[in-house]
Amino acid sequence: MQESQQPESQLRANELAVTTDEEGMRVDRYLRHHFAIGFAECQRLVRAGQVRVNGKRKGAGGLLAVDDQVRVPPSMMEKARFARALPSQPPTKRQPSAAKSSSQPSVARSSPPSPLVLCQQLELARTPLCVAINKPSGLAVQGGSGLASSIDALLPLWPDTDGELRLVHRLDRATSGVMVVACGRKAAATLSTWFRGQSDSERAAAVEEGIASPEAAMQMIAHRGKERVEKTYLALVHGVPSQLSDHLEMPLNIERISPHLRRAYVDKKEGKPASSHYTVMAEGTKAEKPYALLRVMPYTGRLHQIRAHLEAIGHPIVGDPIYDGSDPNYLPQPKSRHAKRRLRAPNQRAEKASYRPQPSAPPIRREEHRLGLHAWRLRLPNGSEFEADPDAQLVAMLGRHAITWPPQEWSPHFS
Repeated sequence: MQESQQPESQLRANELAVTTDEEGMRVDRYLRHHFAIGFAECQRLVRAGQVRVNGKRKGAGGLLAVDDQVRVPPSMMEKARFARALPSQPPTKRQPSAAKSSSQPSVARSSPPSPLVLCQQLELARTPLCVAINKPSGLAVQGGSGLASSIDALLPLWPDTDGELRLVHRLDRATSGVMVVACGRKAAATLSTWFRGQSDSERAAAVEEGIASPEAAMQMIAHRGKERVEKTYLALVHGVPSQLSDHLEMPLNIERISPHLRRAYVDKKEGKPASSHYTVMAEGTKAEKPYALLRVMPYTGRLHQIRAHLEAIGHPIVGDPIYDGSDPNYLPQPKSRHAKRRLRAPNQRAEKASYRPQPSAPPIRREEHRLGLHAWRLRLPNGSEFEADPDAQLVAMLGRHAITWPPQEWSPHFS
């Protein structure tokens, strides 16, 4: 006789109820979504019978229905994904002696905001489909070794979302500005389709049909019903381009310049198609050197696409530690002697990754403490549009280059 299902309020501490948004998920993917374990571990638990659906065994590839009750071992609750984002408790410090405390007065330090306060500060807007975030420069989208926090770690703690937010696209850690996260699995599938945008096969078909310009190809594909996201960036670059508005069609490839650092470069033979369009919004000078503020719209989403395209035309982004070759202080350098040794004598695996040693550089003494790239606007195919003006740090950076925000001779309706 089939075991009767309990209401959600009567679920055990190690039981989860499948929601409407999770309907149709595989058992292993459901476990991977809720717990910080790998797929191999998920499948091992399912095969061992330690995971039950409605009290019965179910294969790792089995599909879940609404209100299904998934029971896991009690020990797995310690690996729940909401727990990995909780801020770690600071280690207890030894209290200084009375003599030491009297001779060295304590200095008050401002503690970082709590995750809940940080989420409220970052949120720009919310729709049934997504939450728009104003990501600051320096905050990574995905966590990793050596990173104390990230957008991904904050998502389970986001207020009034039941921990169902999901990443659908990314910004570089040094890039600031607007990005969106999906409100659930179905919304993530929709947004991921939009962000994938124009495929290479569609571009090739458009060119074969006699459409020469990339802009015309984009319009033709749009008329076919292809939905895509429109992204607009602000970039502070060295020099002023000779063409005040131009379309850049440059294939990009990827090379690894250190074990943990990659960069894009123009490769007309083996590179993947990449196209961007820029327009000069304002010009400025600093120490008798010209600078320009560009509005850039990428039509494809390659790694470091805007940074690589602007460097290729001789106008790298100010403060870019990878592509700004005008100052030797900005050359990327391996931080550890072990990384330098691997670059000098790469092993077989490193040779396949195309390691390219970089020349030595003096200690970095950067005048700019952030990358001059900002994700300004984001428009979705459903009509939703989000905008994040430059933060105070970027506005001050523009001011040091005699560029005001917003530019005096620029109209908000400029396109």
